Amino acid sequence: GAAIDEMATIEPPPDDAIIHITFDLTQPLGLKAILGDLLQIDALVHNAGVTEDSSRPQGYVESLGVPALSALLHATRDRLMESRGALVVVSSYAAGRPEYGLYGKVKADLEDFTLRFAQGAAPFGVRANIIRPHYIEGTRNWPVGQPATAEKIPVRHFGQPRDCGSLSYELATNPFAPGAVVPIDGGVALYERRVA
Repeated sequence: GAAIDEMATIEPPPDDAIIHITFDLTQPLGLKAILGDLLQIDALVHNAGVTEDSSRPQGYVESLGVPALSALLHATRDRLMESRGALVVVSSYAAGRPEYGLYGKVKADLEDFTLRFAQGAAPFGVRANIIRPHYIEGTRNWPVGQPATAEKIPVRHFGQPRDCGSLSYELATNPFAPGAVVPIDGGVALYERRVA
């Protein structure tokens, strides 16, 4: 009824209201300088990606997890609290899955850190949530050792980056949703649970 009609009218802000900042999260010393001119932070989306690169130093993958998010929150915490803002962490279907090795462990640790932050920040009006993408076109997040085929996805099609963006926007703007962990995987996690 009315609630669904209201949800249908939610429009994301114009592009000029969103500032995209891209930087190397393994170099946290420059964060305050990069963020220095921003007067207000309403939402922060942490989306650290890893590409296969054998020249990466040891510890690089780990540094993109909790250490990077911790440095980012340290640099933005006051502004997030002033605006009663939101943090959305882009995790992965791989979180906590042994077949994904170190990457899965780093994502699981990142989720644990985010949920602990959510518990501490919620009383101050700051929400923190997690999305778990899988089978998103243009990403590397496919099942280990399996070709990417839409037939393996319950909804029978791949997700698009905009699907992750719209879910992140919804979680960032919803004032009553702290601590959510939301799979965005075409129903894969749902069918793995074997709903009775």
